[in-house]
Amino acid sequence: GFAILMVMSVLMVLVGLIVDVTYTTFRGIFFSKYNENEFLAYINAEAGFLAGISLLKIDRTDYDALTEYWAKEYPPYPLNNGYVTFKIIDEQGKLNINKLVNELG
Repeated sequence: GFAILMVMSVLMVLVGLIVDVTYTTFRGIFFSKYNENEFLAYINAEAGFLAGISLLKIDRTDYDALTEYWAKEYPPYPLNNGYVTFKIIDEQGKLNINKLVNELG
C-alpha cells in the first residue's frame, strides 16, 4: 500500500510540473506572437505616416486645393502581412468654431 501511495504522489507532482511547463510555454508563444504583430503594426503605421509626409514634401504649389495629388485617396498597399493606407485632410478648410465667439460671447 505504501509503494502505491508513493507512486501516486510522484505521478501527481510530475503531472503538475508538466501542466505548469506546458502553460508557461504556450503563454510565452502567445506573447511572442503578440509582440511580433504589435511591432509589424507599428512599422506599417510608420510607413503610412512617412508616405504621407513624403507627398507633402514634394508639394511645390503656393496654394492648397482638393485637386492636388496629396488630396487623392490612395489604395492600400500590402506590407508585412498587412496593408498600409493613409489619407491627408486639409485642416485649413475647416471652420474654426473658436473664432466664432468674441469677448462678449
